[in-house]
Amino acid sequence: MKEVREDVEQASLLGPGEKLRKTREEAGLSQQDVANKLNLHIKTINALENDNFDVLPEPIFVYGYLRAYARLLEISDTPLIEAYSQLGYSDPELSSVYKEKPAPTRADVMFHNTSISMVLVFAFLMVLWWYSFEPGMEQPIVVAESGTALAEIARSNNENDDIRVLREDVLENVSSSEAVATINEITKSNPPASSATKEAIMVLSFDGDSWVDISDAEGNRLVYDLIRAGRTKIVRGKAPFEIYLGNASVVRMEYNGEAFDLKPHVNGNLVRFKLGNDLEAQKIDG
Repeated sequence: MKEVREDVEQASLLGPGEKLRKTREEAGLSQQDVANKLNLHIKTINALENDNFDVLPEPIFVYGYLRAYARLLEISDTPLIEAYSQLGYSDPELSSVYKEKPAPTRADVMFHNTSISMVLVFAFLMVLWWYSFEPGMEQPIVVAESGTALAEIARSNNENDDIRVLREDVLENVSSSEAVATINEITKSNPPASSATKEAIMVLSFDGDSWVDISDAEGNRLVYDLIRAGRTKIVRGKAPFEIYLGNASVVRMEYNGEAFDLKPHVNGNLVRFKLGNDLEAQKIDG
């Protein structure tokens, strides 16, 4: 513990780069050796050793780089992480300002309960109207985070447009696995006429928190967010996708209705690759 504390104090003054460089040189390794072993670009290794963190991705990825580098050199990652944090880098999603909410008044409670009752009555009347307007029509139910986006997905794979979209924030009792199963059933049972023009569908399920950065073939950033545990994210766009996942071991993925194994592409609990319609993943350097 004493050695760890001394390393923390020393590294915090200089940043983690000096400690990494000296230990690497003592081990007789070059920057290229480290880059090859960690499957990273040599520019990334150089930036880490020179504390040039402004050219690197978000802090959640830099944490992963530092831990992987420390494991390679067989040293503790604690002083490295501490030194990096003291330079002012942190994940904005992990820090929040606590603001105490005032205790609700009796009028607030009554208004809240009345609002809920009105919403429930309105929803019930809408259901009655729906079935009275189209008697006997059976329509698939699709649950998603974004009703509009998922309606487009379902319609692109369903010739009859017989679709009802119920938002996840309304039907909280419907699990993400049921949503994924419904989407896959629609995709497989109603294939589009031309696969050349079909946009790919990716379904990501999260067993833990994970940073997600996904862009499509045209460079449009489709997702750039920290997705919380228990959520399901549906992504639709033109392949190939450029996929960047932090804490990748907690992510399950389905691509165009088929399960896709992320494990072969995980490096230091990070994933970065390109994925096209042929399910062939291509490594991205950096």
